[in-house]
Amino acid sequence: MSGTLRIISLVERYGLLLLLFLLPWQTRWIFRYGTLAGGPWEYGTLGIYGTELLLWCLTLVSIVPITKFLKEKKNLIWPFGFFLVYVLGSSLWAPDQLVAFFAWLHLFEAAMIAVLVASQWQSRRFFTYAFLAGVVLQALLGFAQITVQWS
Repeated sequence: MSGTLRIISLVERYGLLLLLFLLPWQTRWIFRYGTLAGGPWEYGTLGIYGTELLLWCLTLVSIVPITKFLKEKKNLIWPFGFFLVYVLGSSLWAPDQLVAFFAWLHLFEAAMIAVLVASQWQSRRFFTYAFLAGVVLQALLGFAQITVQWS
């Protein structure tokens, strides 16, 4: 295995572990605040999450294993692909098309995470540990903030 392929393989594996660890943290850059009936509306607030950027980078680096996985599992992928196309099409008649598109994008990114994890499933125990470590650390931080009433 050449040096470049070895680095790509390490980025695929450890990048996915990092993504799963950071997933509960959800830091985002908000570029449009949503309002509904004059008040704040979380579902209409649009932003880009830090984990989304990491996910897209991992997807680009892991394109070869993803393509191989999708070719092997094409019978399972077609129904979900059809569903994604339908949801994207339904955003055309939504009252706020940009909000609907971002909702579709998050659904598509969830599918990307599932495909990334499934294409590297031999490490599922490590994936579980990475995600649980992020969840537990976030929960402990939240508990500490509630306890001391300070963030």
